[in-house]
Amino acid sequence: MRSRKLDSALKTRLDIRFLSKKKFSKVIYKDKYQIVDIRWKHQYNKNHVLFATTFTPTNFQYQFAQKLNKHNKIIIMGDWHRMVRFYRMLDFAQYKVYLLK
Repeated sequence: MRSRKLDSALKTRLDIRFLSKKKFSKVIYKDKYQIVDIRWKHQYNKNHVLFATTFTPTNFQYQFAQKLNKHNKIIIMGDWHRMVRFYRMLDFAQYKVYLLK
């Protein structure tokens, strides 16, 4: 078990909470989870999950406080390498957040 006291100021991949696709298929429409889809407008029409909250990457930091429920578990969809930035924002704001891997 790692201690967070020993973590450096630079975060690592070890502190990111991931959710597998198998687990995601079980919790996709549950009330305790909120799915976040961060895409540009032209990508939105190609792949969209029903009932997902959608943001554009440029407006995410200004809109997430109004659209996301702090009591739900947040699942961020997409390429997890690119979504780590948004994961860190939500984690810093004390949301329960997971990345889909």
